[in-house]
Amino acid sequence: MPRVPRRLASVTRALVGALVVASAGVANAAPEPPEGPTPAAPSSSAGADALAEARALFESAVQAQEAGRFREALERYERARKTVTTPTLLFNIAACHEHLGELLRAEALYEAALAEAEAKSADVIAHEARARLGTLRDEIPRVTVRLARGTVGAEATLDAAPVDATRLGDLRVDPGSHALHVRSGRHDRAFGLSFEIARRGVRVIDVDLGPERVAPAPRVVVRKNYVPAAVAAGGTVALGVAALVTGLAGLQAEERYDALNAAPKAETRAEREELRSEARSLYTANTVLTGAAVLALAATTYFFLRPPTRVVEPTRAGLALHF
Repeated sequence: MPRVPRRLASVTRALVGALVVASAGVANAAPEPPEGPTPAAPSSSAGADALAEARALFESAVQAQEAGRFREALERYERARKTVTTPTLLFNIAACHEHLGELLRAEALYEAALAEAEAKSADVIAHEARARLGTLRDEIPRVTVRLARGTVGAEATLDAAPVDATRLGDLRVDPGSHALHVRSGRHDRAFGLSFEIARRGVRVIDVDLGPERVAPAPRVVVRKNYVPAAVAAGGTVALGVAALVTGLAGLQAEERYDALNAAPKAETRAEREELRSEARSLYTANTVLTGAAVLALAATTYFFLRPPTRVVEPTRAGLALHF
């Protein structure tokens, strides 16, 4: 590949001449705006200085490009591009990227140069850009990544940049060294490969992440929970004891009342009334406590006799399911 196309040489020099004319006539015409945000309009002297600097950068960039110092030429072209943007400048930047092996970037800039040339009726540059694009697109290496059958949820990176899994079948890359990594949360294996590819190269990479990971079936455990039954039994005993105590106390109060009431005296009337009231209260409490003890006994029987609980133990961190 020639370092600078011969048919482009006259156009390249023409841009230098155009910069000279623009510098001389800057008082009557402002320079073409650079790409990106439009800066504030400079004064005539500032515009002339900027164009003069761009012209010098362009001339030195052309010399560096013709000498094969493409990285140096690229840096100077980009600096000149901050002042002016023309089809020829874009074409030369694309050519530098192409010679440096950055074919994808070169393709994008050739397309930009073609669009700019067509907009400005720069027929020579448009012709050259079409020609370079036709050749360059055949030189861009292609990589096909084939996932093994049954691969689920694959995530891929190429040179540490994420790649859409739907594009793995047709990847366009620059020539040189690359690193491909493929993994999936549904498979145990991960895939990694470093490879080299040349211009016009075609590479097919088969990726096998192993069988899909199958989650083990949840384990069902039958558990008998005796805590509620034990609590209910304890309540039954406590209520039963309380009912017994209040019943005995009521009997004692009733016996004392009966003893005093067998030979009633006027001075014991208040005591007899108090004993009768106490006996009634104790009997009432005994009835309530006895009923509660019966209910507690029924609850105890239910908790002891109810079916055991089935617990599904999760295969991963989480709450167990009770049913």
